[in-house]
Amino acid sequence: MISIVIVQHTKGDLTARAIATLREHTTYPHEIIVVDNASGDGSAERVVRECPGISLIRLETNAGFGAANNAGVRASKGELLLFLNNDTESIEDPLAPVAARFAAQPGLGVLGPRLVNKDRGFQLSAGHLPSFLAEIGDKFLYNAVDREIPGARAIASASFDRERRVGWVTGAALFIRKHLFEALGGFDERFFMYFEDKDLCSRATAAGALVLYCPAPVIVHLRGGSSTAGRSAYLQRVYRESQALYYQKHRPAVEQALLKLYLKVNPVPSYAGTPPQSPPNH
Repeated sequence: MISIVIVQHTKGDLTARAIATLREHTTYPHEIIVVDNASGDGSAERVVRECPGISLIRLETNAGFGAANNAGVRASKGELLLFLNNDTESIEDPLAPVAARFAAQPGLGVLGPRLVNKDRGFQLSAGHLPSFLAEIGDKFLYNAVDREIPGARAIASASFDRERRVGWVTGAALFIRKHLFEALGGFDERFFMYFEDKDLCSRATAAGALVLYCPAPVIVHLRGGSSTAGRSAYLQRVYRESQALYYQKHRPAVEQALLKLYLKVNPVPSYAGTPPQSPPNH
């Protein structure tokens, strides 16, 4: 059985849609655990009403993406886990082929499927583990993709047509063996949002597990569909805090110094007022 953990902070309509499309395309044995990160807008009640048979965990405060998923795992019963964003839609069975792959390959620890945009266009969902130089290169390439510079999309997407070993797969749709997840201590809850998936994959690789990207199955990811507009400055600050924590854990001192220098030259916008309860999704 696969235990599917979906975290939501508001946007219960997206969660209900994610569950409905998943159920439409699979009959593989599974359970769905929705962790509500203190929505306070009726989202929890809506999901219970529209998605019978799920398990709901209500958190009193927005604990962040990793902490909420850890809470879901503690209530899970499956041998495999799927962490799934609530702003996803299934367009084919995402469970049976992955379960078969894990059964056939004992050394496989983490697997990420192909994610695509709503128009079925390319979306970054796996890659090399972060380093200062790698992130600079990725930034140039994917900015070019977003700006639709000719040839950039073809270059970026070329490696996503084949199965390959990778450093990380996105937490928006991440399969992992439950015993491995528990052995690693789960997500590091110091990451409120961002980089917790890369940190988990880095630790899985260090433990000897294979982290794999597969071009099938395919899942639609709405990219920020679970986010609320007007929070750009706050989200940028959270991103940089998580990035700095990742570098402290996994990168050498010289790269930590380079990152600090970069942030000094390119400061994060300040956020005035009380930090919003940002949805902890990717």
